Amino acid sequence: MLSYLRHIQSIAGWGYWGSSPAITQSPYVETKHNARCTPELLELPLLNTDLSLPILPPEIVELIVRYAAQPLHPPDHASYEEYLKNRKKQWQRLGGVVSSTKYYRHVLVKKWFAVVVLHDHSDWDRLMDPGWMGGLQSSVCVVLAAKGALISSPRNRTNTDVLMGFNSLSRVSLDYHNDFLRSGPSYPYYQLITELPRSLEVLEILNAHGPDEHIIKLASRCCPDLTELRLGRCTMFNNRNCVWWKAHPADHDAYMADRGVEAYAGAVGNLIENMPKLRVLHIGVYLTPIEAVWAHRVDHRRLHPIPDVMRHENPEGIHNHLHQVALAAASGEEPEPPVNYHYPPLAKQEIWDAPCSECDRHFKGLVIANYLVCVVYVSWTSRLKRLGSQTETWRPG
Repeated sequence: MLSYLRHIQSIAGWGYWGSSPAITQSPYVETKHNARCTPELLELPLLNTDLSLPILPPEIVELIVRYAAQPLHPPDHASYEEYLKNRKKQWQRLGGVVSSTKYYRHVLVKKWFAVVVLHDHSDWDRLMDPGWMGGLQSSVCVVLAAKGALISSPRNRTNTDVLMGFNSLSRVSLDYHNDFLRSGPSYPYYQLITELPRSLEVLEILNAHGPDEHIIKLASRCCPDLTELRLGRCTMFNNRNCVWWKAHPADHDAYMADRGVEAYAGAVGNLIENMPKLRVLHIGVYLTPIEAVWAHRVDHRRLHPIPDVMRHENPEGIHNHLHQVALAAASGEEPEPPVNYHYPPLAKQEIWDAPCSECDRHFKGLVIANYLVCVVYVSWTSRLKRLGSQTETWRPG
């Protein structure tokens, strides 16, 4: 269908509020009639582009254009890898429609700018420049901020109220991986965003290190119409090289524990009391004992797809921590924390991606207590098939 839409240039001469030309009979009506009367499957002839096409009402063509633009909209939640990889290709695919009429170009340009993807902290300045978007800021409904878009470094820190410049935002996905300050050994938490638009209906946080409480309180204070809240965390399973875990090798129980589940559910329930419209909640914690990690790495080795290295190795070209500090100082960067040899290095992604029947048998996901009474759909990270990425769902009541 898209390949034929390039011929809708003939519609450009219509008056959109006038009468449309009479619809001519398709040259393929007789062929279709015969196909219904014969048991054999017939190959439809190729479209002869020299023939005049049937004229559709502009309302129908607009529906077709809007349907064709659906791939420009992101999936309902992360991961966005495939979407980001193919987004520009989808726009190029619509090139024929874009060049057909000014009206359809305007429709598709608004669809394109309805979703804004930011990869770098400098992208915010360009986005807020009225001249860059040509007055289309009000068309922005979805913001996807990738890992480098929100920065806590004092040298180029992102404004914490940067989202308040968009009055029509309904959905935001923020990579929160920089939610701490690299100052000395303490690495204190840092709030990357302190204000959210009241229009927001869906909020997704990815790769956070700080407590969920901060985000829930922020959403509760700013977003009365929020219907969906997704809280994703940086973990040993999705980011083994994260500098935070190098500095806090003993803190993985912050997102992985089977004790105190009822108290945790009760605390979350209290925090979302001021979100009467909330219907979907994803919690980025594992309701599985931390012992499951070491059981899988030590006791289930025969099921591993690759050898699990349990000793620390210096990066290539780095002799020791002092050497690493000197290299970081020379480049103006913060050095990584020294290796804590009391803890083994985190396992590679392949160790967690492979299914493990022993883990399924011993550590199947727990059921959360019935505390979140206002929520229709709850999900949380669970060890079912793949410890690092699988989620378990539950419907209250």
